[in-house]
Amino acid sequence: MNFAKSIEKIRTQLNVSTAALEKFLGLSNGYISNIEKNGTDNPGKLLIALKEKGISTDWFLTGEGEMFRNQEPESTAPEKPAKTVFEIPLLTKEHLLSFDPEKEIPERERKANSGDYPDLTYIPVPMRVMEYSTDLRAAVAFDSRMAPIIRSGDIAIFEATGWGGNGIYLYRMGGKLHIGYVGHYDNTHHLFDERKNDELPYDETFKAIGRVRAVVSDLSGNDWKGGKQPPN
Repeated sequence: MNFAKSIEKIRTQLNVSTAALEKFLGLSNGYISNIEKNGTDNPGKLLIALKEKGISTDWFLTGEGEMFRNQEPESTAPEKPAKTVFEIPLLTKEHLLSFDPEKEIPERERKANSGDYPDLTYIPVPMRVMEYSTDLRAAVAFDSRMAPIIRSGDIAIFEATGWGGNGIYLYRMGGKLHIGYVGHYDNTHHLFDERKNDELPYDETFKAIGRVRAVVSDLSGNDWKGGKQPPN
């Protein structure tokens, strides 16, 4: 039996992501997403967790009856953040050329809006992006090699934690900054230019600054590189 529909109804009722539901129920990362993708006939841990939160296991297994035993879903839902956005620093090109994630963010749990960069502009970022990391920073894209995903003038929001698996990265190489897809296999990094759709030459000066997790497109005509304040 596939329980993906029941899980989807719970997430819709509580208005949470799969990752947030796993955290709310005290389950390991990926436990529920695996059930959603692959299905299982024995979701034992999930049933126990649902029961502890007041969600009917009979409803979950059969689809009959009410989802919540006490009919008060609001009391069982995880608390939502009071704010819908939080602020992160918009780093300058000069700062990024010398950026070292290991030195500048020694504590993984430190908040991105802790005031570490008092002289920089802070921009609002949706709270949902914090699902990736609290160590977020932003940078203005300097070329369009990743178009149409990222164009020159867009703001790339990235995890300022260095290398973290294959993906789109803000990285430094040869004294210049780049944004592009980076993969690691055959014991080396491989760099790809989406504009040319081919592999770029790699050298030992490569340094991953952080994985791009979101992009704010410049649709207003504001010149953020020129120092104008991004819209709230």
